[in-house]
This record gives sequence, structure tokens and C-alpha cells, in this order.
Amino acid sequence: MSRAEEEDRIAEAMEQLRVSYAMRQWRVCSLICESLAEKFRSMAEGEDRN
Repeated sequence: MSRAEEEDRIAEAMEQLRVSYAMRQWRVCSLICESLAEKFRSMAEGEDRN
């Protein structure tokens, strides 16, 4: 394997790690938002009953 090919493979691997990290971050944010939405929904339903 040539040096250029090796550099390309390393760059590709780094990009995959970056994308994977971004997706994990997005998933964590998504879960937090879902949790907050559920909390606000239950609070609103509680106010509707009062």
C-alpha cells in the first residue's frame, strides 16, 4: 500500500469516527428532548385536571 493510500484510509477512518461521534451526540440530545417533552406533557395534563 502506498503512503497516499494509507493516508486516505486514515482520513476515511477519522471521518467515520467524527460521523459516529456526531450521531451519538445527536442521539443523546434526542433522548433528552424526548424526556423533557414527556415531562412537560405530563405537567400540562396535570394542570388540565386542576
